[in-house]
Amino acid sequence: MKVIGITASNTWGLFLLILLLGYGLVAVPRSLWFRSITPIRLNRAYFKVAKVHSEKCEAEENLEDILNEIKTIAEKIKYNHPLRHCIDQIVKKCPESFRNSLRRNVEDYVDYSATSSNSARDRGDTGIPSEKFLVALHSRLIKCLQVNNRVNNQWTHLVEEAFSIEDILQNEANTNRRFVRSSPLSSNAKPLFGNPALEWYFNCLLSKYFLKLCAILLAALTVIVIWSEMTFFNKKPVLSIFALILSGARQAYNYFSIELMCLSAIAYLCFCAYYSIFKMRIFNFYYLANNHQTDEYSLVFSGTLLSRLTSPLCYNFLGLVHLDSHITKDKSIRETEFTRIMGHMDVISFISDGFNIYFPMLILLFCLATFFNLGGRVLNFFGFEQFIGDADITQDLVEDGRNLISREKRRLQRSDPEVQTRHRNLVDKLRNKFSASASNQRDLAAAGSAPRSFRDMDDDGDDAESEIGSSRIFSIGTPQSRDISIG
Repeated sequence: MKVIGITASNTWGLFLLILLLGYGLVAVPRSLWFRSITPIRLNRAYFKVAKVHSEKCEAEENLEDILNEIKTIAEKIKYNHPLRHCIDQIVKKCPESFRNSLRRNVEDYVDYSATSSNSARDRGDTGIPSEKFLVALHSRLIKCLQVNNRVNNQWTHLVEEAFSIEDILQNEANTNRRFVRSSPLSSNAKPLFGNPALEWYFNCLLSKYFLKLCAILLAALTVIVIWSEMTFFNKKPVLSIFALILSGARQAYNYFSIELMCLSAIAYLCFCAYYSIFKMRIFNFYYLANNHQTDEYSLVFSGTLLSRLTSPLCYNFLGLVHLDSHITKDKSIRETEFTRIMGHMDVISFISDGFNIYFPMLILLFCLATFFNLGGRVLNFFGFEQFIGDADITQDLVEDGRNLISREKRRLQRSDPEVQTRHRNLVDKLRNKFSASASNQRDLAAAGSAPRSFRDMDDDGDDAESEIGSSRIFSIGTPQSRDISIG
């Protein structure tokens, strides 16, 4: 039974491995290729910003509802209530702004020693929840705080990424080949390598060609893996490219080439399979978030998948290079240490002679489905937003993301101290100019001089209006904007 259980577990792992490789073998080189094209990369960033913004609004609404519920309960439970320590423990988990605004009922004393229903009704104790309800409320608060922190962290990261990509797109058309940062978050950042020219060559030229070269090499390696997966069961002639490379290096006694080929193949298979796990998202329950924002359930779920794929990866690679004697049926092959310890997957004849050999051939179908984005189109049809370039909902979300980034950029510019200082200087300049102009007109009128021509007055008026209009760009929403009144 132990051997049967191990075989069943490895078979299930092989099933997952082929599914994950079918996505990762196409998604990895394609993501590098799209990353080298700045407009596509920027549209993807806008798309993610729009999706995360909706999640951010939903998380804030849920948190606000729970905080209002806690506030209502905290106002009902007096300071000498037996459950007061429970509500105090809940309030400690709330944000600091909420704790400061919460009114503590320390001035109202209620005698809770009486136990009759009439006395409980008299002191207003009928609406106080039970301890079990407070425990559930505490759990909901922790979950909402975690979700809110996660989406806010993702929002900040995506905004910074969108600002950076916009800078790269603007500098690609820069003829002097010097990288100029225009985003409000990078106004005080130092140039990369200490030189704006080197930063321009790195961000606008070298990185693009390097990513394209890596995408082409990985695409060629993907084709080799797919071909080898579909032909590794064929022994005469040997069609698996990995098996041919290993056989040639073994005959030439080139052990370095054997180690390099094995290391590269296993590393790429692991990377593609694990890349799919890191991109996997089962609604909002199981997915990996960056900056240490993943919850414990997603970590356990992902760790289980990573552990379960280890043995099937090794079995699959041994089959690709024809080092598993139970697959090639060649008794002259020396058994590897892995199969000597772990055994073989041939306990059940149906699995060893059928599933383990022919199921990897379906990897071609999974790769084609990923290449044409069939899964994303199906999810998009059922209302799950996926980035599909020719879909109307994708274009709408990209436009929403662009507007959100523009709004966030204006907000950060208004809060920038340098912008506020420049605005105050401009306001003082306009005030001094208007005061001087009024004083000059009074002096000229007192001296009996002729007034200026309407053309000169119109020119000055246009200059003043242009300066006022430019100041409005930086004065929207700032306290200083109330000082300007145009009558």
